[in-house]
Amino acid sequence: MALMTQMLLHRAVTVQLLTAQQIDDYLASAGRQLAAVRVALSKDTELQELAATPLMLSVMTLAYHGKSVEEVIVAGSPEIQRRQVFATYIQRMLQRRGTETRYASRQTLHWLTWLARQLIQHSLTPFYLERMQLDWLPDTRSRIVYPIVVGLFGGLIGGLINGLVGGLTTAALPHHSYLK
Repeated sequence: MALMTQMLLHRAVTVQLLTAQQIDDYLASAGRQLAAVRVALSKDTELQELAATPLMLSVMTLAYHGKSVEEVIVAGSPEIQRRQVFATYIQRMLQRRGTETRYASRQTLHWLTWLARQLIQHSLTPFYLERMQLDWLPDTRSRIVYPIVVGLFGGLIGGLINGLVGGLTTAALPHHSYLK
């Protein structure tokens, strides 16, 4: 449904790419826990480009917190590096859930993969829970699982958003110069 009334914005926020200095300052402020990320970025320009957005820098810091330089640097194309960052991030987030979870990590990965395929198939780049359709599910039995899937994805996405927003709002970037 199209918005018929034009919105009046008195203020807007534009998220700009982070400079190499902003990224380095942020990682330096985190100390030893992100020292490997800092070293890896200084050696790899493609990894630097990947870390240029606040979202990806946050994902990288959550994925590689406390890791060694060897665990951070992955040889290959930017696509391979991106996949490695997300694979490590997902593994870390699944570990953070603890042992008392309703679904096994394998099940969670299965449903996240299924969701990614559905989003690609339906040309939906951003994920909006309200845009999921019941007819995406292959059969009636799967439709019984729909509420479970919605709850699972809602929890994962909500946790991701809370983590990212919390991380970005408490980040100690000098003068918050990444916001304009």
